[in-house]
Amino acid sequence: NIVLNLGSVAFFLLAASHGPVAVAMPILTGSKLLSNLIFQVINGIGEWTKNTCVGTLVLVIAALCLINVGPTDEVGDQDPASLLLARRAVLWLFAMAVLLIFAVATIQLGYPQDGFVGMSLVCTVVAVSTALGASVGKLLSITSGAAFVVTIFFYLGLGLLSFG
Repeated sequence: NIVLNLGSVAFFLLAASHGPVAVAMPILTGSKLLSNLIFQVINGIGEWTKNTCVGTLVLVIAALCLINVGPTDEVGDQDPASLLLARRAVLWLFAMAVLLIFAVATIQLGYPQDGFVGMSLVCTVVAVSTALGASVGKLLSITSGAAFVVTIFFYLGLGLLSFG
């Protein structure tokens, strides 16, 4: 299952290079939900109940609908620097970085992870690093040279954080 999940990263990067992250990420998530359900049932660690099946299939089909009705990338070459330096992007990235640093620091300082707040901190680290990782993954398809190398390090670092 771990190998399959890591393999999905390669397919996500391929998908993000051909379309918007807002479409690629939900499709990746939906396909992982379906593959995890099948994996669990085959290995006897999960049940294929009506609710589980319907819920998973509704999410997968909704994600697949994004291919036809979701957002599209801008036509032509995109300048990564101008995208990252736009006011909304700077504010968003700053807020996400502060949230991620706060959650990681709080966990590292020994806050218990078994209560609601502790679980919220862990979920914040995973969710924010995954969201930022998706955006950085898109940058891999539009950067080159030294910027590409820096982007790879950010992508790998965020990937390690998202695994907890």
